Amino acid sequence: HKFIKNNKIIQGAGPADINGSGLTGDYVSMKNYNHCTVILNFGAIGAANTVTLKQATDVSGTSEKALSFTEYFKKEGTSTDTFTRATCSSTFNTGTTSNSVYVVEIDANDLDVDNGFDCLRVNIADPGASTIVGVTYILSEPRYADDSMPAAITD
Repeated sequence: HKFIKNNKIIQGAGPADINGSGLTGDYVSMKNYNHCTVILNFGAIGAANTVTLKQATDVSGTSEKALSFTEYFKKEGTSTDTFTRATCSSTFNTGTTSNSVYVVEIDANDLDVDNGFDCLRVNIADPGASTIVGVTYILSEPRYADDSMPAAITD
């Protein structure tokens, strides 16, 4: 099976220096998917970064609020290819090791679905030093069988 035929890959934020502005990732809709893997791929890290996730009722950010999550995975630096699990309380701080990858796994039912929330995005506060990062969302477990993966950047 080809990965691309079973998963929707969305660029949440292109690689950029977030010093001075932080990062407001694009929203992605989970309306047609049961799972989202959020990948933060860091190049140079000048200072620790505070990472949160936001949820909304549409990809425009309507009714935005914090998304609760309790764990993430990290692989810091290039000397290892092993991810370690870490716990958190809806936010976490990265280390300062360059060339690190952080991953957050979110199920659709982790969002406030009872109140119509089905979209999410990444937010990283201004680190106060040059930090290069890009964000990728991988949506998986589509809710409906189809020859093409359903849209995820529109509602």
